[in-house]
Amino acid sequence: MATVLTPALAPALDMPPLENPDKALLLCLQTYPGTSSEAQCYRSQTLVLEKEVERLYQALGGDRNVALKHSHLLWQNYLSSERLYLEKAFFVAGSQSEWLKARATYLLFKSRAVALQHYLDYLNAHQ
Repeated sequence: MATVLTPALAPALDMPPLENPDKALLLCLQTYPGTSSEAQCYRSQTLVLEKEVERLYQALGGDRNVALKHSHLLWQNYLSSERLYLEKAFFVAGSQSEWLKARATYLLFKSRAVALQHYLDYLNAHQ
């Protein structure tokens, strides 16, 4: 059985739970307005969410959890397809297209992080 990461266990594993990602994003967007700056805010917060997705994946058992591994591989394939689509659809010079790509990528990672967190919360509640 995999160790489930709870808020109480997180400090012991040196893996703090992620704060609300939208809070950090909104602060960045308010501090640095404009499409180029906002695109950078989305990209930097996407990096945070990438780490959070990996942290949650590992907390749920990672590759040892066969069903989760299969789900995660499907999600990674979907992510790759979406990124390819975004590159083709928004291959236009200009900050607006960069903003759209950055925001869409952020939302993809956010939705995966939220889903994994829900799974983790459910497991914690039913142990």
